[in-house]
Amino acid sequence: EQAGRTGAAGNRVMVFQAALICLALTGIPDAVYLHYGSTVVFNSDSTYTESTEMKVIPLNGRGVARFSSISISHRQGLETLEIEGARVGHWRGGRGSSEGEITSGPHTILSATNRLESSLRQTVIKMPGVEVGDTVMVTIHRNIEELPLSGVYSYSYSPVMEDSVFHTCFRIVNQYQRSIYATHSGSFFEFSELSPLPVH
Repeated sequence: EQAGRTGAAGNRVMVFQAALICLALTGIPDAVYLHYGSTVVFNSDSTYTESTEMKVIPLNGRGVARFSSISISHRQGLETLEIEGARVGHWRGGRGSSEGEITSGPHTILSATNRLESSLRQTVIKMPGVEVGDTVMVTIHRNIEELPLSGVYSYSYSPVMEDSVFHTCFRIVNQYQRSIYATHSGSFFEFSELSPLPVH
C-alpha cells in the first residue's frame, strides 16, 4: 500500500510540473514531454540502431487522442522495429498502469491511395484508458539494416516542438560504445574529443 501511495504521489508531482510548464507558455500545448531522448548507434556490422524513449503527459482531449494511438512507419527489408516498452501510468488512485497493445501490418496509406508498395509498414501502439494527466511511456528501437540512400545516413531530430518539452537529449554512439556527440535541453551542442565535428 505504501508503495502504491508513493507512486501516486510521484504522478501527481509530474502532473503539477506539467501544469506549471503549461502556464508559462503563451499557448496551451496538447501534451508535455517529461522526457524525450534519442540515441543513434553506429554498429560494427555497418548497421544502425535508433533508440527513442519518451515519457509524456497529455494535457487535453487532443493530447489524449494523439497518445491513445501511436503510429510508427517503417520499411520492410530495410529496417526492423522493436517496441521494448509501452505503458500508461494512470494518475487516479486504484487504476495502476496498463500495457500497450501492439499491432503491425501494411501502412494505412497504401489502402487509402490504392498503392501496391508493400514494403511500407506501420506499427500501431494502442494505449488503453488514457486520460488527461496520465503518463504515457514508450521505448522504440529501430534497427536499420540497409540505407535507402546508398551509404548516406541521415537522421532528423526534433524535440517535438508543437508540445511542451521539459527534458530532451540526443546522442550518437560509435561501434566502440563511445559517445561522439551529445546534446540535451538547456545546453549548447557538446562534442567529445573523439568527434571529427568542430567544437561549438
